[in-house]
Formats: sequence, C-alpha cells, structure tokens
Amino acid sequence: MGNGIILYVDKDSVRQWSPQLCKSQEILNVRTANTPHSRVFTISSMACAENILFIGGLNGEFACRRLDDRNNRVHYGIITAHLNGISNHIHITEGLKGGIQAIVSSNDMKTRFINMETMSIENTISFPFPVNCSSLCPDKRIMCVVGDATETVIVDSATGAGILSIDEHRDFSFACCWSPNGRLFATGNQDKTTRVYDIRNPTRALHVLSGKAGGIRSLQFSSDGKFLIAAEPIDFVHIYDTKSFENSQVIDMFGEIAGVALTPEDQSLYIATAEERIYIPNSEYRLGGIFKFQKDENDSMAFYF
Repeated sequence: MGNGIILYVDKDSVRQWSPQLCKSQEILNVRTANTPHSRVFTISSMACAENILFIGGLNGEFACRRLDDRNNRVHYGIITAHLNGISNHIHITEGLKGGIQAIVSSNDMKTRFINMETMSIENTISFPFPVNCSSLCPDKRIMCVVGDATETVIVDSATGAGILSIDEHRDFSFACCWSPNGRLFATGNQDKTTRVYDIRNPTRALHVLSGKAGGIRSLQFSSDGKFLIAAEPIDFVHIYDTKSFENSQVIDMFGEIAGVALTPEDQSLYIATAEERIYIPNSEYRLGGIFKFQKDENDSMAFYF
C-alpha cells in the first residue's frame, strides 16, 4: 500500500485498486506465460515497497516489477528448486550496504536476500526449521526470524550468526516485526498470542497479548510506533496502544482475513477478506472485499468503518 493505491491478489493475478477513482486494474498476471521469460505459478506471498511489487510462488518461483515504470518488463525467476520451496513471506527494504533487497522466507528452511537491481541472490541464511517470516531491524544489522518452531531467533543479518534464541511460545510462529525505533520486536504465534520484547533485555516478553479465535498471522507497527496491528486468520484484528499495551481496539470482521495494511500516514487501516460475502453486524448487507477503517480524529485509539 502506498501512493494512494492498494494492491491485492485476485486468483493468479495482482490488481491495483484506486480509492480515489474507485477503479481496479490488473498489473501482473501469472495465469499464462505469454513472454519468453514468464512463468505460470500459484501466488503464495506478496509485498510492495520502494515502488517494487514482488510475489512469491508455491514452488519457489517469483515475479517482480517496478510500479513507477510500467514499460519495464516483469522479471521472473526461481528462488529455490526444493520440493518444499513455498515462499511464505517477503520483506522489501533497503539493505545494510544500501540498495533495495527482497528478503524471502521459504519453507525449505532458508531466508534469502535478493538484490533488486541485479535480481541475484546475494545471501542465504539457513535455519533448523521452515521459515515463515523474517523481519530486518531498522538498523539493518540484525534480523528476527520465526517459523515452524516454538523458538524465535535473532541473527546477524550479514553472517547469519545466532545472537539470541527465545523459546516462550507453545506452537509455530507465523509473523514478526520491529518497531520503527528498533527497540521492540513482536512475534505472532499459533498459540493465539502476540509476544512483545525489548531487544535491550529480551530474555522474557514484556507483554503477552491474547487473541480470540486463532493464531496471529500478521503483525505491523504503525510508522510512528504508536500502534501495533495484529491480525488473526479469521474474524479478529487487534489494534494495540504501544504506550503500555493495556488499551486496544478489536475489529470483528466475521470472515476469513486475507491481509491488513496501514496507510503510510497511519490515518487509515485496510482489511481484506477472503470471503465473497461476510456478515456485517447491525447491517442487512453481506459483502466481502477490502474494507477501509478511518482513524477517529476525536479518539486516537479508534478506527471506524
């Protein structure tokens, strides 16, 4: 999300929605291979940042393109040929030495750093578990990694050397993220909890935040660090006030949640559902799609539909 547009996956294509124009257009399609370098694959993950769209596939494929120059061709490639090479998560960010990179977390127990200029894999870090999410700290020097394990690990982003291992969750983790100042990191787990740690004293969680229906699949701090968004796979999205994590808002969607994203200025929260039709409380309508929640100017802790 950015520059007034929303990107979402529709079957085997990525589409762009403009809230201002109320129009949607297709910008990348992997249903058919209609160019010499294209590939047909099923999309498993997507990220967009720095004017770059990057999608990963179920069998280690990827495709990416620049959004500020539609004349540039779509670049296709293979991240891994491993039989269990599904791309679980993508993080697009500036690297430690400059330049934009895509950090891809894969089920083959590896996290790879792809240089977005050369489209080459510059670094690969191996782990003892399938990797579900890797999040680079704002200082670019360390990385939080979670996966099909109860442990959360912090590693050197350049060498992969282990710095810290925390084992407080009771099931597999699917999400992790850093606060903008790099002091806090959060992990989301199938045990229905979000755990928040301070990197300066990370031996135990500062806060354990409970979900309602399922595991925590998506985590995101707001750009100003005042909020933490935690999404469950169905029904519930939590918005925590990071001053103390004691105050929160819960948005009940009554449906399968496909994704959540804040606008860059943190004024709006968009929630995508995977249901064609969902129930909206106190309404006679049933609908699915992308829902916009606007920040309440009179209540800094509230978003309304």
